[in-house]
This record gives sequence, C-alpha cells and structure tokens, in this order.
Amino acid sequence: MSVPKSIRAGACVAALVGALSACSNDPAQLEQINVIRAGFASLFAGDQPPQGVPDPARMLATTAQPLILVVNEETRQSSYLVEIERNGAYQSFATSQRRVFVLSEGMVTATRGLGNDLMSADLATATAVVRSRQAGEASRVMRFLDGEWQTVSRRFECSVTLGDTVRVTFGEVDTSAVSVVEACTGDGVSFSNLYAVSPGGDIVQSRQWLGDGLGYVQIQQVRQ
Repeated sequence: MSVPKSIRAGACVAALVGALSACSNDPAQLEQINVIRAGFASLFAGDQPPQGVPDPARMLATTAQPLILVVNEETRQSSYLVEIERNGAYQSFATSQRRVFVLSEGMVTATRGLGNDLMSADLATATAVVRSRQAGEASRVMRFLDGEWQTVSRRFECSVTLGDTVRVTFGEVDTSAVSVVEACTGDGVSFSNLYAVSPGGDIVQSRQWLGDGLGYVQIQQVRQ
C-alpha cells in the first residue's frame, strides 16, 4: 500500500528485496525474488495511503494495543488488525469484522473469517531458524480444510537464507533488520516467505504464504 513520506517503508522494502537479489544467482530463487519485489513495490509506494485505509498515525491514536497492517496480494484488501488476545507467544489480531490472524513470534499460525482459512500450523523449527537470523534448514506443517470439511495436513521442508541488513521504519517500528528468505517445498507446492528480522529476533515485516486459497499476505508491524 502507499504511505506518507514521513514513513520510510518504501525505501526499506526496496533495500530488503534488493539485498536478496544481490545474494542469489539461482534462476528459480531470482524469479521468486522478482515476484516479492513486485508485491512489495505495489504495497509500499507513493505518498498517500490507498483509498479507504487510514495512515498509521491515525490508527495508532485509536488504540494502545499492538497493531499490524495486513494486505492480501490476491484481493489487494488492506486491513489494520488490533491485538485482541495473547496466550504466551501466540497473538490474535482482529479487524472490526472479526477477521482474525493468529501469529506466533511473527509467523502466521492460523486465520479465521477469511474463507480458505489456515486452520493451524506447526512452525517451531521454521520460527527458530528465521528468528536466529542464521541460514539453515527447517520444516513446517500447515493444516487446511478440504472440500469435505476434513482437516488435511501438508508438510514442507524449507531452506533459510540471508540477505543484507536494512532499515525498517513504519508506525512505531524503527529498527535495523536482516532480510531472511524461507524457501519451502512439499506436496507438489513451492513457495518462498520473506521476513525482515530485528536484532532482537522480532519479525517486523513479512510476506507469508497461507495456502492455495489465501495465497500470499504482506504483514507490517505498526506497534509491537
């Protein structure tokens, strides 16, 4: 989405994706990076928020709770979500229409009210590797409902690689971050998630795949 000039998200995202391009010569990975670049460029560009989406300063003034901005790349729907519940590492964020994202340390583990929802996910190894800001291998299990309303588990093996350090500034977030790519394959599907991870291991900005139905969403921390 577009943001005011005072918020330097466009510059940090451009640097994030550019850093990834510089560290990869693999054609398949470069293709993924080009897709990521196009998605982020359309999200964080220009001088004004998109129609119907308040700027971050206005939203921050309405609540003292943690706040995220989520954009669905397929529908281009943009929404601010406020934390409504916290249970250990799990944070539930919701819109006023009760569309819910559950995040564990910055990674989406479930959604509700979106259609084609991610029912649950086991992301412990992926989260640990990504938040450590080190290259490595990880796995994840994601669960979805099939056409007969039965839960289907899909397992993915993932390779985590690093890019350069960038600056992420959006809302109340202002930090250096390392760019991290989690490239996953399994069950005939391949996808790549992109994260900006702070020195403390916080995922402050990301692009995450939530399944065939929802596709990719872009998530920006506004207040942690």
